[in-house]
Amino acid sequence: MNSVKFQKFWLGLLLANLFVFALVAFAIVQNRQRSIDEAEKVAVNYSHTLEENLLGFIQRIDLTLLATTDELQRQRQAGKPDAMAMVRYLERQHARVPEIVGLRISDAQGTIRFASGGVSNAHANIADLAHFQAARDSKVPASDQRPLFSEPMLGRVSNLRVINILRRYENADGTFGGVVIAGITIEHLSEILRTVDLSPYSVDSVWTRKQLIARNAKNDFLDAKGAPPKPVVQLQALIDSGDKQTVYHTAGTVDGITRLVSARQVGNYPLYLAVGLADRDFLQRWYGDAVRLALFAAVFSLCSCALTWLVVRSEKRQQGLTKRLLIDEQQLLQLNQRLDNERSLLKTLINTIPELVWLKNVKGVYLACNPAFEKFFGHAEADIVGKTDFDFVDAELAHFFRANDLAALDAAEVVYNEEWITYPGDGRRALLRTGKTPMYDTQGVVLGVLGIAHDITAQRHTEETLVLHQHNLQQLVDERTQALNASNQKLLSTQFAMECVGIGIHWVHYETGQFIVVNQKAADMVGYTVEEMLGLKVMDVDTNFTQAKYDHIKEVIRSKGHITIETTQRHRNGDEVPLEVSIYFHEGGEAMPPHFISFQTDITQRKAAQQALINTKLQAERANERSSALVQELEMANRRLLLNDQRLSAMFALSQAAPKLDEPEILQRGIDEAVRLTGSHIGYLHFVGEDQESLDLQTWSSTTQQHCAAGQSGHYPISRAGIWADSLRSGQTVVHNDYPSLGSSHDFPLGHVPLQRHLGVPVMDGGKTRLLVGVGNKP
Repeated sequence: MNSVKFQKFWLGLLLANLFVFALVAFAIVQNRQRSIDEAEKVAVNYSHTLEENLLGFIQRIDLTLLATTDELQRQRQAGKPDAMAMVRYLERQHARVPEIVGLRISDAQGTIRFASGGVSNAHANIADLAHFQAARDSKVPASDQRPLFSEPMLGRVSNLRVINILRRYENADGTFGGVVIAGITIEHLSEILRTVDLSPYSVDSVWTRKQLIARNAKNDFLDAKGAPPKPVVQLQALIDSGDKQTVYHTAGTVDGITRLVSARQVGNYPLYLAVGLADRDFLQRWYGDAVRLALFAAVFSLCSCALTWLVVRSEKRQQGLTKRLLIDEQQLLQLNQRLDNERSLLKTLINTIPELVWLKNVKGVYLACNPAFEKFFGHAEADIVGKTDFDFVDAELAHFFRANDLAALDAAEVVYNEEWITYPGDGRRALLRTGKTPMYDTQGVVLGVLGIAHDITAQRHTEETLVLHQHNLQQLVDERTQALNASNQKLLSTQFAMECVGIGIHWVHYETGQFIVVNQKAADMVGYTVEEMLGLKVMDVDTNFTQAKYDHIKEVIRSKGHITIETTQRHRNGDEVPLEVSIYFHEGGEAMPPHFISFQTDITQRKAAQQALINTKLQAERANERSSALVQELEMANRRLLLNDQRLSAMFALSQAAPKLDEPEILQRGIDEAVRLTGSHIGYLHFVGEDQESLDLQTWSSTTQQHCAAGQSGHYPISRAGIWADSLRSGQTVVHNDYPSLGSSHDFPLGHVPLQRHLGVPVMDGGKTRLLVGVGNKP
């Protein structure tokens, strides 16, 4: 790796860190917006609750005013109102609404004629009050007029800050007769506001069209501010527009604290509620999350830099060992052929190994078994269930089985043993490795013993063969490089440990896909409790099943009776869990509708093993851990060695030829090597214009030129490029594994070779894509 390569490596690190920082910044912004949205919903709910409370109170007062007006009109029609009767009536109405500070009636000149609540009417006159004048001068008939509200004022008798609600009454000729007035203390309005429990710096308030009436806040600075403030611009806009409600974000006029405010009109009355949630309250959790995300980005940056430094240092060391990695090609071919033969043999052996599964209760009575176990006993499951081992094998072997069952129950964990068994059906002798574990119900009560047996007879013979070849294999591995030897030692130290034997069991409703019965193992596989699983459907946990696909496959299973598939299920934490599932259809009966019974096994280890000589590893896990590790390691080492050898050889050859080549030839050779190393058929290399809007084709790979009849045009607008240029648009590596299925989005010049698969890689510098490299049609 020359200095240019190192620079590109560090550049890639920089881009990765910038990408992580961008993701963290995006997450912080999104989390903040989510907190604001949630706070907006809370503020709207609070304001709606307060509106209902305040509206109900005001409507009670308005009904009292209407009732009083009707009584006054009745007495006036009967003659002159009886003063004592009228006062007693006012007292009764006042008692029904004790929250008001007085109920009074004035004449057309503003003189108080009747009053409740101990309010004196001697020489009292309210003609100078604006709200009285508004009622007097109103041209709207009293029957159509809404109640009028005063601005906050100091009561002349109660000496309390109040607002007055009044209704006009008229003489028989329709002229103004006077008003009926009820007073509400500002303190009572504050008590209504306090019915909502606000956070420390949040506030709710009641306004008239001109000023603040009452305010509730745990940290209230209103007294220190002097006169009541006027509505903020946003609240005034709501008042002037005639709209019913609005939400805005502003700093408080009283204390200067920024809040998210939900404001609304109280019914059709000229009163307005404002509930403001302080940013410092509802964003407090967001602050902590933002700090943690920033710390994560910093830690990631430090760790990635350290890891890159280690990789670069290792790469430099490896360059000094290149000559020792040059192994005779013929020996490698022979070794690979031997490994292929052994792998084929082991795969055939493993595919033919039957696994016996059975379940007994604590008394040793069989509860269930699988077809392989039926072959072992030579009886159908229906004949086995309800019986014990003593009904099928000799007493000595039955006692042996029973002792192992009791050992598993006493150990409360998986217990393994090896035992030679004679199949009653054909007399065949087999060595079985048996694992037994207690099975519990949801209450923790032992139901019985679950057993799984693997036939390891052939594996024992294979083990002996592997031991014979061990010395030769070890000697061959020792001849490899120091790096390979270190890798061998690391892999040899990794020991296989058999995990708890368990099979997930589901009963699934045929029509809906709903889980009817789920055992604990099945729930554990995807991270849910049994109770939670019973509320889910197959489509909720299995990523391969949509509703339409389920509707199709259920008919297939019903017609065949049963199938076995490999699928993946989504764990509660988001991970994908690979499983092998055997599904059986059951017609059901009167007590149970038609349903599926499925048995699923976690094949995560099997899938992982398939990536690294699955057959060799599975064989070795059951036979000899050391021999398995050697065979598996050799396969992995050979793969790495071949890839490193090809890559280093290509880099070395290119570095040797570079002084003799001009720039186009170097680019041509580089893209040809990229096609060869990735096993592709075509390749291309474009420079991207400074405006990021055009492509400049520098070269095609040699194989592309052989198969493509399209001319090599110079400049190519990105707007005309198909999805093969998506890596340029997204700034990320893009893979298309089934290019023809993408439809009309893949535009090419006439005569261009068809694409089947495609890989596009953008090369970034200075925040822009400078180079677009791609390969395609890998077999």
